[in-house]
Amino acid sequence: MQRCIHPCVQFTLSSLSVGTVLWLAPAQAQPAAVCPDRTDSRLDVPAGVVCAIQPSLTDRAIDDGSGRGYGYHVVGIPEHPDQLQGVFVYLLGSGGKPFDPDRGVFTPGQSMEEGMAQNHLVISLAHANADPVGSLCNNRSSCYGPVREEIVYGTPVAAEVQVDQANSIVYRLDALIRFLKRYLPADFPFPAAISGKTINWRKLRLGGSSQGGGHAGYLARDQTVERLCFLASPVDSTTQADPPRGSVETVSAHWVGEQSWQTPVEHIRGVVHQGDQYYAGIVANYATLGLQKSTSESNPNHHWVELTAPTDKPHTAPANERDFAYAREWACF
Repeated sequence: MQRCIHPCVQFTLSSLSVGTVLWLAPAQAQPAAVCPDRTDSRLDVPAGVVCAIQPSLTDRAIDDGSGRGYGYHVVGIPEHPDQLQGVFVYLLGSGGKPFDPDRGVFTPGQSMEEGMAQNHLVISLAHANADPVGSLCNNRSSCYGPVREEIVYGTPVAAEVQVDQANSIVYRLDALIRFLKRYLPADFPFPAAISGKTINWRKLRLGGSSQGGGHAGYLARDQTVERLCFLASPVDSTTQADPPRGSVETVSAHWVGEQSWQTPVEHIRGVVHQGDQYYAGIVANYATLGLQKSTSESNPNHHWVELTAPTDKPHTAPANERDFAYAREWACF
């Protein structure tokens, strides 16, 4: 019997007249995950394909490296783009590079594949993150906001960093989206968050780990986003002595407590490990934002969940360890 290469329609002999010749069209091919033209490196993963894109190719005003370097952007495209449900933008913590061109290594974070598996186009954006904001600000509450303002928007307001507009997070994101629209196939089904001339923030999911989570929060303060997920973040806080009580109090940085937040608490989720060295500051920020703690660790509810399972790296575990994938998926997707 001849083997059927394409999906076949079966008939009984009695249903056909003698001498009938059938030409059966193959099933229409579904759109496949492909990287945009001019991609630097690609990696096939079970959920689709991840693509490393050189930032300066998205806009000539953008730098590829500064000091210890930004790395390259990484874009994750699910196996079936025609089933895309949305867009998730993820920001790594201090020193993180989504793709290191010198080493040829992808490190976009566990949320990349997890988001792709949830049928999201995932962007791990390379940005200016060489130095921890906490070290730059050194317990000065009024410092955190201006530093993040300059990194996120390129506004020259902080002496601690020098980030021009072209290398700001929002400009880099806009330039990358323009690049994708130019170099992905013409029929690529861009989700509503990025299908228009400008970003539709209300349709965008935004998240980050540690310092990256703080940047995501700063953006979500100014824009209403579909979902904001804090992984081991935000850490921006100060410690203040309370002599009458003989104790030290952890207080949120000024920008966290501002009343101008555009993203409502119903759209915010957080994940923190109880052993995190920044636990006090993170939890203080959740309280300042009005986030309610989950009553269950294994089946999270409300706004944030505390992880207690043993780990050697409690600060990075919420973002990186596979055992906590369920918490990330709850928080981000």
